[in-house]
Amino acid sequence: MGKEQELLQAVKTDDSDTAQKILHRPSGKHAKLLGASKRLNVNFQDADGLAALHYAALNGSMELISLLLENQAAVDIKDQKGMRPLHYAAWQGRTEPMKSLLRAGSSVNNQSEEGQIPLHLSSQHGHYDAYVIALLDP
Repeated sequence: MGKEQELLQAVKTDDSDTAQKILHRPSGKHAKLLGASKRLNVNFQDADGLAALHYAALNGSMELISLLLENQAAVDIKDQKGMRPLHYAAWQGRTEPMKSLLRAGSSVNNQSEEGQIPLHLSSQHGHYDAYVIALLDP
């Protein structure tokens, strides 16, 4: 299993310690000696198009969301259904992750392939206040 798959699995299982170890890269003159010249693709997607940030948003892990965003995770990366991390956080009613994604520049009006915006998912799953709170207090 490559480093990208390991990162995806660590985030999927909410293992922030492993994710931090994978993302910690040596820098400076020793980086090439240690084989770190190839940059890890933090936006690697599985067969369904889900990236680590999708899983972090789905799990509601603020630590992992912050870690991934600090390592250049694409905030509006789409899966195969056109769903972005904000869609998953809204679906689960995860207010703090929603705020974090919005602060990082996620668009509130991005539609999935089925035409759903995060607000639709939030309200469909009974999280009526989560989206409003996230929007009013980013």
